[in-house]
Amino acid sequence: IIAGIDRYGIEFLSRLRGMYAGALFDAQHRVLYLFCDPHGIKSLYLAFPDPHTIFFASEIKGLAGFKEDILSVSWGGLASYLTYENFP
Repeated sequence: IIAGIDRYGIEFLSRLRGMYAGALFDAQHRVLYLFCDPHGIKSLYLAFPDPHTIFFASEIKGLAGFKEDILSVSWGGLASYLTYENFP
């Protein structure tokens, strides 16, 4: 993935097939890219405990070791999951 992004730019992600989630930090431009497959097969969980911090993981248990107050339920997301068995 990194070689593809290096060669074609971040647009390379649109060429990928399969299930994936990942992160890439562009130190030169100070930009963090978080990405997952377009069908959401491999989830990407995010938590924002304060305006200057982001936690992310491809499994919810990866966030479980942090402060409990950052984990909350998105009721709209839960309704979508129960309706569509996925997040549209």
